[in-house]
Amino acid sequence: MAEENLKHDLAYGLPFFRKQSDLKLFSQLGFACVYAIGPEGGGPVKIGWTENPKNRYAQLQNAHWKKLEIREITWTVGRPLAIRLEGEIHKILKGAGRHLRGEWFDVPTNLVLGAFQVATDRHNIPTFTHDGMIERFMEARDMRAQALAKRVLGESQAA
Repeated sequence: MAEENLKHDLAYGLPFFRKQSDLKLFSQLGFACVYAIGPEGGGPVKIGWTENPKNRYAQLQNAHWKKLEIREITWTVGRPLAIRLEGEIHKILKGAGRHLRGEWFDVPTNLVLGAFQVATDRHNIPTFTHDGMIERFMEARDMRAQALAKRVLGESQAA
């Protein structure tokens, strides 16, 4: 992965953006993710979606007495697809009798992974990994830089 020039913090063990310009571009790209989060060492998981997992993790951790860990994170392009994927995962886990309350489910990690995969496949929702999101971000950042350079160089050659 081309991360060498990416300034990032680690959030839940995964790199996330720190530079203001990177955060702005990330927001403009419209990525959203569906996550499964639960306490370290096992226990129930919350299945939710967010456009900013770093902030969402901090909110959830602040409200939980145990250290939380991300069990799964799957990215897609845009809020509507993330909301749809989250809803489908909830349906699958409710149908399996794993619902506890709200967005919390009593499921082992392998069942969470399976529910994510089944929901994705069943509704043909395009998804990618966290590393895949970083790669897409880097490509968009490079394309933006090239377009800016082309525009600036084109203007200077025209003068």
